[in-house]
Parts: sequence; structure tokens; C-alpha cells
Amino acid sequence: QTERLIRKLHHENVDIFVHIDKKCSFAPEDMSVPENVFFTEHRHDACLFEFSLVDAELELIRSAKKQGHYHYFVLVSGQCYPLQSIDVIYDFLKESYPKPFIDIIAPSKTNYVPKVFSHVNILKRFKLNTYAFLKKHFSYKTYRVLRYIPGGFVFVMCMIKELFCKSPHARLEKLGYLNCCGAQWWMLPNNVVDVLLQERENEAFCKAISDAFGCDETFFQTAMMKHKEACGLELDEQGNYMERRWFHIFDGGHPIILRKEHYDQLAQSEMLFARKFDTDIDSEILDMLDEKTSSQPLTQHKVP
Repeated sequence: QTERLIRKLHHENVDIFVHIDKKCSFAPEDMSVPENVFFTEHRHDACLFEFSLVDAELELIRSAKKQGHYHYFVLVSGQCYPLQSIDVIYDFLKESYPKPFIDIIAPSKTNYVPKVFSHVNILKRFKLNTYAFLKKHFSYKTYRVLRYIPGGFVFVMCMIKELFCKSPHARLEKLGYLNCCGAQWWMLPNNVVDVLLQERENEAFCKAISDAFGCDETFFQTAMMKHKEACGLELDEQGNYMERRWFHIFDGGHPIILRKEHYDQLAQSEMLFARKFDTDIDSEILDMLDEKTSSQPLTQHKVP
């Protein structure tokens, strides 16, 4: 599926950088890719909600900056797929430069953002792995009872740490940051990624983000909001910056796997990418999208 995505993104003015999780036994030589595809030298053991995800994404940026000069950096997962042809996407970004495309949601009394930063969150990997183990070996009814054991242990450890250091919200506020969240996937110009690499060197900021609930959906947004003028952010009346270019359908807080029954929604969407896809579940939807984009005229590249 990743090879297919790489072939779909092939363009003479586009280079592709791939990070393979350290936990994966897959090696770069196992993949047949064009010459303009590069693998990061350093691989991170990334985990959901951990700062390791941020480091993996920044590793891709560093690898790209070592390779050459690029105007835009586009973060996609192996389960993303373009809804427009690569020519359309390239022309869109060429005309849009240096506008950043990312969702940044500022905290308010009516959204979820304050909860993300309200308490210290540690042992995230332990909690996820324990829950996965219980789900695999016990019935759902039993799992719902047993999960309180590791969940309670993690809660106690979080509260103990919070006795010695303030909440992520309090620490970030003291450092002059506004706590922000947003979708993980983005398209950012070179001046913005330079700001992000600089913020990675701010140890106090990174430690506070690491203790927040979801690092990958907070680091980029909070860092950019701190430097909103330099990043070219024009906020709406609610103080948000909403420039999403990904299509997804949420169910229970997570995007569902898109199938061929979702094709009409995808075909009518003006977004540039969509997620999530899984060829083991439905590969026909990608065939249908390929047919659509292969006949796409270049005059359609002005995506709102």
C-alpha cells in the first residue's frame, strides 16, 4: 500500500521521504521505489499519543532539509491517499506558497482542547499495550472490568508526577504558549518547518507537550500559534486557523477505514488527500480513485 502511494505521488519536482517505525522488521531494500524516494537514516520507536511520534515526523523534515531546498513539506501517513492528481496538488501548492495548511484549534469553554492539557499524562504506551493485551485474551465484558487495574495504576502515577510538576497547561502558559490542538496531517512551507525545528530545541516546551494527552496533535499547533505572525496565520473570529486539506469520516473519535461505498463522497470532495485506507479491507476504492485522478484535467487545480 505504501509503494502504491509513492507511485501515485511521483512527480519530477517532488521528493518523497519515508520513516519506517523502529519496531517494524521491514527494510528499505525490501521496497521497490523510484530514485527520488529517500528513507530516514534514524528510525524512531513511535507510539500513539507519545512525543516519539513528533520526533519521527521531525526526522522526516530533517532528512528532507539535508537532501535539498523545498518550498513545501507535506506530511502523509501510509494510509493516506490523494484525491487529486499529483499535478493538481503540485500546482495548488505552487500557487499557494507560502500559506500553511493545517488545523489549529484554540482552547475554549465549548471544545476539547483544555482537557488535553489539564493533567499530566504519562505511561501512555504501557496503558495502550495493556489494554490491547486484555482485549486479545479476555472477553469484552471481562476486559471492561480488568482495564480498571492498569488504568487505575496509570492514573495514580500521573497524579504523583503532578504533585512535583504543574499541569501541561500551567507550564505552557508560564512559557507564553497558548495550548492548541488540531489534526496531525499538514502541508507547511519551509519558513514554518524552520520554526518547528527551532521549537524542538526548547526543552521546557517539549517536556510540557510530552505530558499532554496527544503530542502529535498539539506540538505543531501550539508551536505555530506562538509564532503566528512568522508562520502567516490569519485567525478566524474564534481564534482558530482552519485550513484542512484532508477528508476523513470520524467514528468514536477516530477516522474509519474508507471503502468503495464512500466513493461518491470522496469524488465530490475538494480536499487534496483522504484517510484512512486499508487495501487488506478494500483495495477497489483506490482503483476507483486512480481512475478518477488519471483523467483529471490540470484546469481543476484551483482547490478552495
